[in-house]
Amino acid sequence: MRKYGVTLVELLVALAILGVLVAAFTGFFVSTLRATSDFDRRNELLLDGQIAHQLLVSRLQEAWFVYPAGQSIVLSGPAAWQTTNPASGSNVWTVGDQFVAVVLPPLRVGSVCSPATPGQTEGCYRFFAYYPLSRAAYVANSSGIFDRLPPDAANPDAWVLMQYTGFLEPSTVVSGSAAPTGGAAGALGGTNVALVADYLAPRRSFFSITEVAAGPPAIRQVSVSLQFSRVVQGRTLSVGGAGTSLSATVQPRNQGVLAP
Repeated sequence: MRKYGVTLVELLVALAILGVLVAAFTGFFVSTLRATSDFDRRNELLLDGQIAHQLLVSRLQEAWFVYPAGQSIVLSGPAAWQTTNPASGSNVWTVGDQFVAVVLPPLRVGSVCSPATPGQTEGCYRFFAYYPLSRAAYVANSSGIFDRLPPDAANPDAWVLMQYTGFLEPSTVVSGSAAPTGGAAGALGGTNVALVADYLAPRRSFFSITEVAAGPPAIRQVSVSLQFSRVVQGRTLSVGGAGTSLSATVQPRNQGVLAP
């Protein structure tokens, strides 16, 4: 009489098939998990980029004066590391692909302007500059609970986007000049430096300044194309660049309208 059962060969075949199915399922699960993680992190980069882009565009739209391409400006921050160019190691910046500077009109024309006195700056012209800073330098030097970024060994060359602000007294602003402050920020008062966005893509072009009408006062427009990049588990995630939601061309509204 024949006995029914499983032979060793049949068992090995079944185990082999099971192993293939488990490997396929595991690979699918891992790839799906990785894709989901990359999607979430890319969305985080995009959200931070959109916030930074909206801030930049809103500031540029208010500008009374846009510094011309090629203009050199010395930034003197509360601390030297806060204004150090990651490409040159200097605090001398040149308006162009990685640096943009504008002057905004006073919040209240004719009001008191005392840059050193809190609450008396509504009559001051407002200087804004945007530029990259080494992320490693920011992590090493910042200490406040609200501005501390975590170290990231996978992104040693990453940059962050910074905002530099200060106040100009109306008497130091010359209407129609090549630069309201003579090319330096030495006349600024109440200067402040703040972090705008993390993981700015290093060594990229972010700004372009074009003169659309000769002055005085010259009328200029600014093209913004922010790019963000982060390496996660050996994979590079990038968002932004030309033709994306993080790019725009801005024609400031107040150029030549408000005299000092």
